[in-house]
Amino acid sequence: MAKRLTRHNGRAGKSGVYKSTHNDRTFNTEHADHIDGERISQNIYWDCFRGATYPAQQDGEVSFADVERAFYLNRYSDYLDGQHERNAKRRHSERDRSVDDLLTDKRFCPEETIYQIGTMEDSVSPDVLLEIVGEFMMEMGRRFGEHVHIIDWALHLDEATPHIHERHVFDYVNRYGEVEPKQEKALEALQKMSAPLAKVIRGGTQQPLETDGLVPGDIIVLEAGDLVPADARILECANLKADESAMTGESVPVTKQAVESLPPETVLGDRVNMVISSTVITNGRAVCVVTGTGMDTEVGRIAGMLLGEKDGDTPLQRKMAEISKTLSFVCLAVCAV
Repeated sequence: MAKRLTRHNGRAGKSGVYKSTHNDRTFNTEHADHIDGERISQNIYWDCFRGATYPAQQDGEVSFADVERAFYLNRYSDYLDGQHERNAKRRHSERDRSVDDLLTDKRFCPEETIYQIGTMEDSVSPDVLLEIVGEFMMEMGRRFGEHVHIIDWALHLDEATPHIHERHVFDYVNRYGEVEPKQEKALEALQKMSAPLAKVIRGGTQQPLETDGLVPGDIIVLEAGDLVPADARILECANLKADESAMTGESVPVTKQAVESLPPETVLGDRVNMVISSTVITNGRAVCVVTGTGMDTEVGRIAGMLLGEKDGDTPLQRKMAEISKTLSFVCLAVCAV
């Protein structure tokens, strides 16, 4: 039976922003019934300054909280200094923020994501989990690394199901030329990033077109190596396969077919007659009709849920709770520059 890779995402809960202490186990685990103290030594930890380590290699004086504070100091000091200067000119120095203020404000703090393949009763091995999630994060880094940065993560083997617990931050360049940690603005910047050209058939002629010019109903041509520019239904294809691991967690390319229709309740990973925006064609050729672009794609809907975040659980968290058994994740993640 196929196993799905599920993703749970969030930045804050009822008690405030999520802290990194649970991730690197720098809290009293004796009172955590879900953690097996004898297996903590099997965990693997990684941060953007020191790379990967095991608990025995950990510097007891340097925690993930210290790493995150150092990252914010290195990356966002210019933004804080500029803000202080502007506030002083406006005589509103009471609005000044510190690094600690950023780390404890849900608008600027790190966001955390938990990745798991399978269930408590039937999960993959830690090696397989690490390989799949690692490849996914590297690919997301290649595509979106200008605005999203992983600060630290841990592979937890001391709980019932192996999972990776990762923390990242979104940022963008504001109008003053400063790098500012703000999720909503970072997502807007990602949407404006230059996209590869699509091959579209208009007026009976195949021609290149920037992907943001595509509209539903356009006919596009896809070939091996192409990044799918929009959600689309396959009209005809030959030996078509697509790498959808970033969306469904499938570890091997999926064979596609020009099937006329599927039941409405068909889950994303089983929609063999569809290609999904931001996935990659690995083999074959296809002619497809565009069904969704921009925020009306599967990727866009998830980005929209992130933009609509409110107090407590995010819309993405609530949505993922409903569909985690059938729909896997999309995560904008990358190694820090």
